[in-house]
Amino acid sequence: MRPLALKGHERALTRIRLNREGDLLFSASKDKFPAVWYTENGERLGTYNGHNGVVWDLDVSWDSRRLLTGSGDNTCKLWDTQTGTELCTIKSNTTVRAVGFSYSAEQFFFTNAKQMQHGAALNLFDARDPSQINDGVPFKQYPFASQANAALWSQLDDTIVTGHDGGLISQFDLRSSGVEPVNFVNDAHRYAVTDLQLSQDQTMLISSSRDKTARLFDAQTLEVHKLYKSERPVNSAAISPTRDHIVLGGGEDAMTVTQTAVSAGHFEAKFYHMVFEDEFARVKGHFGPINTLAFHPDGRVFLSGGEDGYIRIQEFDEDYLEFDFDSVSRSISVVCAPACERLRRADARLRAWNRLTSGPASRPVTSTDAVRAARASSSPSYFDWTRRCLGPQIESPSTRRPSVELSSSAVSISPTTGALYPGTLVQCASV
Repeated sequence: MRPLALKGHERALTRIRLNREGDLLFSASKDKFPAVWYTENGERLGTYNGHNGVVWDLDVSWDSRRLLTGSGDNTCKLWDTQTGTELCTIKSNTTVRAVGFSYSAEQFFFTNAKQMQHGAALNLFDARDPSQINDGVPFKQYPFASQANAALWSQLDDTIVTGHDGGLISQFDLRSSGVEPVNFVNDAHRYAVTDLQLSQDQTMLISSSRDKTARLFDAQTLEVHKLYKSERPVNSAAISPTRDHIVLGGGEDAMTVTQTAVSAGHFEAKFYHMVFEDEFARVKGHFGPINTLAFHPDGRVFLSGGEDGYIRIQEFDEDYLEFDFDSVSRSISVVCAPACERLRRADARLRAWNRLTSGPASRPVTSTDAVRAARASSSPSYFDWTRRCLGPQIESPSTRRPSVELSSSAVSISPTTGALYPGTLVQCASV
């Protein structure tokens, strides 16, 4: 990887975001000056001056014309992205923690913290109505029992998902007249949710938490699909737009960093396989906890912002882009049922046996060859190779043990092409 280390903030980073095209990077930090950069070369284009406290979150509209920021100075500000002009300021009774534009940028929200006699809430505004913005009165408000540190739009402009201090994740339907969440996961995390991010196709949602885990949810139903474990609190998590990979960032708390060796702090960005939940790589660079992460839309770059005040733009090497995790780090095998009508996946080494003589085939099928043919799809309902080679429809209760009805009595997997052929029985042997 060839990283660019950007130093434009005097204090810790709190949020980084890319615009839709990925050519502009927006960063927020505790030094009250949000900034915009070129992602291609790391050139800083300017800052947005006007806040008097830490900027906790920011978001950019789909056309990159407007920027929204939320700050510890109890304000939410709307900016002209190109000129840096402050368009309006909405005052809140407490700290603004999370902000977000709708997909059309016609609406936006901010969440405020729970402080003193003022409760936490999700505040929704219509950007087309000047009276709402000038008066600072939202057209809809959803009260919270606990503070929401992260929030985002989901299912286009229909719902908003929030992550809270106690580990709760809630979903609010804007089409409903009520103010109660239409869906929630009470036990999503044991401690505070620190970040929420969607996959590029908007079907999956990942959350990170102080409980040293990240979880992958169905974005519509909030059903938990996967769990990723770390050794230290996780401050941010992101989903690759092009590969079945997850990146987590965090580390030892900032207050104990001076008492901790860098190696013990776990300040690396950690990569996990989305399906298998296995960690397969770490990227060093920061000398403090990672607070925020993002993938470039083309999947060839990921970005991180840390407690050390640096933004790191990491471009992946060609080796990573060509690397097939499925065929190296995991031995996925398949086995025929006794009646030879069903294939199942198992974590062991594949060998091919001649069905007639009960002896080994001339060339055993290795686990690497098997994985090339039976690479798991991101969808939990099928394997790519089953449709390509045989074309049957399958019903699978889970991603971990899928099965497929076969038209032939026995099969083998070609070690060169990955095709399935009748005539041998595939059995499972211990590694």
